[in-house]
Amino acid sequence: MTPLDGETRGLSTLERLDRVLDEIQALKTKNSIIEPQLEQATESIKILQKKVDVLTMSSDAYLKIRNRFLSVYRRNIARNATAKDQKIITEGNGVAHYGDPLADSELFRLGCRADDASFEDLYGLHWSRVLGYKDNEDLLRVLSFHATARAKGGMPIEPEIEYASRKLIKALKDGEFRSDSMDDEGSAERRAYWEFWDVWEKSGRTAEGRYVCSLFVTRREI
Repeated sequence: MTPLDGETRGLSTLERLDRVLDEIQALKTKNSIIEPQLEQATESIKILQKKVDVLTMSSDAYLKIRNRFLSVYRRNIARNATAKDQKIITEGNGVAHYGDPLADSELFRLGCRADDASFEDLYGLHWSRVLGYKDNEDLLRVLSFHATARAKGGMPIEPEIEYASRKLIKALKDGEFRSDSMDDEGSAERRAYWEFWDVWEKSGRTAEGRYVCSLFVTRREI
């Protein structure tokens, strides 16, 4: 092999390297064009999902309210309401007039509302904290009761029940959120939770209190 042959072979290798580098640069350029498009598509998907979530939540509530309208007609005008109609009316009343911590939290999560202070004044906790308790139906019912009492203002509530509900919410608010805090027998949250139910069961209830209870409160073990 002559020196010239080595030089020619070396130039051929450099040319191949240059070609590879050019291809890499071309791919980078292509990626720089595609990446913003992917980001835009991802954002569009998020917006669409938000719209779907809002529509799903609102359609369910709207159907209950419209269902209530028809059953109220059967009860008040046609005078042929059935037990099923009364159940429909009760469910519609719950949607329209009573607290629903999960549904209301979704309004904030989806960006439909931004007045966090209003939510916290009603439920005692930030909406993001409430979402953390989404699997604890009994606790959500207590929060519903608390918000309903706050929203209705003049609704008669036994002082013992009001105190116990405020104590429970304060324990939840002061404690460091843990998904298992309600399972920890030594936690202040769990103690306050059971104290609330003990007070609820021992207190005499007004008609309004019994009605709210029938809507939101069915005690079970957690």
